[in-house]
Amino acid sequence: MNNKKLINKFFETITEDDNKIILLYETENYSIGKQKDNICFIVKSENGQNKRFKNGDMSISINSRYIVSGIEGIYSVIFYHNKDLRKIEIFLDTLSSFAEKNIIKSDDLLTLYNEISEVFKTITFDYNKFIGNIGELIFIKHIYDQYKINMVNYYKGSDIHLVDFEYNDFNIEIKTTISDERKHHINNDQLLGNGYLCSILVKEYNKGLTIDEIYSSINDLFMKYHVKKAYFENYLLGVPFNYSDVKYNISVENIKFYSFSQIPKFENYHESISNIRFVCNLSNMDFITLDKLFTKH
Repeated sequence: MNNKKLINKFFETITEDDNKIILLYETENYSIGKQKDNICFIVKSENGQNKRFKNGDMSISINSRYIVSGIEGIYSVIFYHNKDLRKIEIFLDTLSSFAEKNIIKSDDLLTLYNEISEVFKTITFDYNKFIGNIGELIFIKHIYDQYKINMVNYYKGSDIHLVDFEYNDFNIEIKTTISDERKHHINNDQLLGNGYLCSILVKEYNKGLTIDEIYSSINDLFMKYHVKKAYFENYLLGVPFNYSDVKYNISVENIKFYSFSQIPKFENYHESISNIRFVCNLSNMDFITLDKLFTKH
């Protein structure tokens, strides 16, 4: 499927009826269509409980009656309302890549919707989050370049999970800073269990790599992980300034690992206390080398 041609066809097609969907592309497993200003990802469904959900610009209708290119039937449909060509392309790429490898039923579509609807929500930009995402990409690149380990497979993301990566029998939490001091805001619960804090200095450097160059160098690592790929690509589209010429130092010297066990933390506190956060300066603490960490597992 040529997404760019499909998107052009989407913008050229006119439809105004809420219950009518015009098909733009069709396979045995799924179809792409247009309903009013929405791009639609469609699967045929059998009679079942009708469900509807909405999250930002994306919504889903399960086991609903629609007229699709003149044929009335029961369908399950994800609707995405956005006029940004690149975001529509990411949406189509994410869903079609999954559908080409999986037979999708209504329940599967709802599960997929629950994953991607958060990814495609409008982002309230936060500079610290931006720097954090750069750090995660630098980390993924370094581990693959040196050890051929695809850390995308182990990526969790601490918006939902306490830590960013769960690798084998230990956790990894990425912390970033643009200063020369390794001073980080830490959630006390992130230091529980077996794991390591990865401190990354995200520093601008004229001889370094741009964000696009960093991502392009590891883009293939995301190919099997469509939702994670969509997260990073959609996030970078939402950055409200031009970062294309800014280069960052990706030297391994800027990456240091610290065992959770050696980082000071609050212990034996009353059960009524929760969400403890503090700032910790790791600059003068002993660190663990990448080789020592990844060769012992």
